[in-house]
Amino acid sequence: MNNRGQSLIEAAFFFLVLAPLIGMVLGFTHYFQIREKLVMAAWDGAVLYSSGCVSPAEAHAQVRTFLITGSPALDPAAITISRQRLTTMEGIYYQLERVTVRYQSPKRWHTLLNLPLTLEETCTIKHAPHYWDPLIEHLKIPNAPPVHGPAYPW
Repeated sequence: MNNRGQSLIEAAFFFLVLAPLIGMVLGFTHYFQIREKLVMAAWDGAVLYSSGCVSPAEAHAQVRTFLITGSPALDPAAITISRQRLTTMEGIYYQLERVTVRYQSPKRWHTLLNLPLTLEETCTIKHAPHYWDPLIEHLKIPNAPPVHGPAYPW
């Protein structure tokens, strides 16, 4: 019996099965990296917006910069960042704010893995209280940045 070429055929079959599996693992890894980056951006955005130490425009710019730099760097045209106050009874009473970060993937490879093209993460947080105490106003340190806030009220 002649077995010449049998190992070549077995190796070719093995690599034909292995290549799509590796591609799927890499695709899922990239998808979850994007998802994790959106979670971090939503949380950071909520903290920045609610702190009152930076303006809403500055907070928006910082979150956008975080999303378009680093790894994976997201397409700036596909990012939407929104902030809203909750208008429910609990939202008004507790001064809740919600930050939503949405990413519309320009690449269609997610559909091969049956994953959605639009990724969205939200974070709800209570607006931070004022840190300033008028009784210690006279204890300012020269040339120190202000520690009171929020400069941008709820």
